[in-house]
Amino acid sequence: MKTLYFFFFIFVFSQAFTQDNCEFKSHNKKGGHYLFSTYYEDDLKTPREGVCQILHLGKIYERRTFVKGRLTEETLNTFEGNPRVRSKFSIWDNDSILIDQKVYYENGPLQTHNIYYLNQEGRRCLKTVEYGLKGQKRFERSYAWIRYSELQESEKSGHPPHTLDEEGYTYLMVPFGAELTYYDGGELFERKQHQFIKDGNHEHRSLNGPVLTYYENGKLKAKGTYKNGSLNGIFKSYFQDGKIQTERKYLNDVPIGEWKGWHPNGKPSFWYIYDLNSAHPFEPNKKEWAENGQLTLEQVLDEGANGFLREWTPAGIKTHDVDIQLLDRTKGIETWWYNDGKLHSRRDYRKGQDTSLVEFYPNGEWQRLEIHKEKGSNSYKEVKRWYPKMVLEQLFIAETRADGFFKQVQELYYPNGNFKSRIEYKNKECYKEYYASNGIKIRTLHTILDSLHGPYQELDSTGQVLLDYRYSAGLRDGWCRQYAADGRLIFEKFYEMGIPNPKYASIHKRKDLPSLTLETKQGLERLIKMQRIDSLLFSKKEIEAIVFLAYQHFSEQFEPLPQTEYNGLRDFHQAVRIHLRRNGQMIFMDMSAYDSSSVTFIIYPDMEIEIFNHRYTKEELNTEQMITPKYYMWND
Repeated sequence: MKTLYFFFFIFVFSQAFTQDNCEFKSHNKKGGHYLFSTYYEDDLKTPREGVCQILHLGKIYERRTFVKGRLTEETLNTFEGNPRVRSKFSIWDNDSILIDQKVYYENGPLQTHNIYYLNQEGRRCLKTVEYGLKGQKRFERSYAWIRYSELQESEKSGHPPHTLDEEGYTYLMVPFGAELTYYDGGELFERKQHQFIKDGNHEHRSLNGPVLTYYENGKLKAKGTYKNGSLNGIFKSYFQDGKIQTERKYLNDVPIGEWKGWHPNGKPSFWYIYDLNSAHPFEPNKKEWAENGQLTLEQVLDEGANGFLREWTPAGIKTHDVDIQLLDRTKGIETWWYNDGKLHSRRDYRKGQDTSLVEFYPNGEWQRLEIHKEKGSNSYKEVKRWYPKMVLEQLFIAETRADGFFKQVQELYYPNGNFKSRIEYKNKECYKEYYASNGIKIRTLHTILDSLHGPYQELDSTGQVLLDYRYSAGLRDGWCRQYAADGRLIFEKFYEMGIPNPKYASIHKRKDLPSLTLETKQGLERLIKMQRIDSLLFSKKEIEAIVFLAYQHFSEQFEPLPQTEYNGLRDFHQAVRIHLRRNGQMIFMDMSAYDSSSVTFIIYPDMEIEIFNHRYTKEELNTEQMITPKYYMWND
């Protein structure tokens, strides 16, 4: 009778204080877990009372009932009226079940079933079961809440008063008991056991006891034991027919002792031995076998971590042999063979060896040769690569001397044997030449300290000059001419360190730049708004003129243009970033796109624009889409 009277009181109370379209402010609370927190009005002092609900088309979308600030009912639906969350509160005395909560997928099936309860000791706990879309179990776990009074003094600072609920619990939930994981079909996959630990380091120590994994047919797949969060003892795995597959030993997650494995036919597959008292406690001596019993790998190390590694095919043909010194495989000789026994490569890492690497194609032809010589502070390295049939593919030379001399040369060749490019660094200077596959030079330049200096030319594959510019310190300096494909002069101007000199006659007959559509202009304007350009150095009109000009010449670097206004940091990294800076009368425009490219353009006073220092041509830039490299940073 008393219980019926209480429910009648709650019903009348709820109807009297129902608030439709009431906003539930989840942050106006005291407590760590939302179901057990105390909620307040906006003054953060008055506990919420009655029903707070939101209706959609006359149906309940969200409904929560509060008594003295505590939740006593929670019903959440989709806009279509299907259940999202159902939290059933048990509010009568002496009942161990506190809340029965069910969470549903959008299309209706049960997703999670949570049971909040008090255990025999009166501790608040949670049993949670997750389900798949077809109703099959996916996970089962149990957690227990930790009270503030149970924390160590060093841990209490992480739990301020507003995170504690009326029962004195923190937001800290720790696992205990069995943890079950299931296959997609609902069959048991793994069973673990957790011990109850009352602190924030439980995730490193809670696993304790046996761990068992199973095949989908229910047969045992593996078994082992955890102790205070670490694997300890023997861990065994099995084939589906029940035969043993592996046997391993651990001490606090560290591999120790003898490890063994078997093939399905019962023959050994591997044998490892870990020796914690040696200089290589984590690198074992080992042997591996094929199913036919043939040894395929052998690693032998003495106590000082010196030895060798050898490998064979299942047919018994050696494929790999390497010396090991102090666990380092780059101190001795390493040899590889093809599966038919022919030599593939041999590298000699020992100092003083002129020929450090030789590599061959399967037919015995040379594929690669490395020569490395050192004498005091002088060093010389030479690398050659060949296409099949001994056609040279690459030549790389690096030379340094004690007097400070430095030189690097890289020559690349087409498969037909013709030059592809030649790049030579000599101290601070660099000479670069590029060729078409027919052997005609199509580009040449010279740099000092990585800035253009002297002539810069681009030609077509017939040898016709297209660009013929002069530079000093990366700026146009002297006559700059551009030609059409038929040889007609279409641009000619004289510059003095980037400044056009009006005393010299000039020609400007190049094609007009493409006009920008209204949609493109709007996209560029949106892009400009996303930038952080100093408005004191560049006016809005000047910024638009520079960006529009760059787009007309190098549109591919801007795509895709933003389709909407910039609306927060979430989208900030996805668009092209632009940085403008002045150098005298010149303007430099640095552009970078997220995870794709980085390039700098220079805009001269006469609104001529070009790729700064011409590491790429326009065509190469638009196809490469990569961060500009420095050629002297080669690593072979």
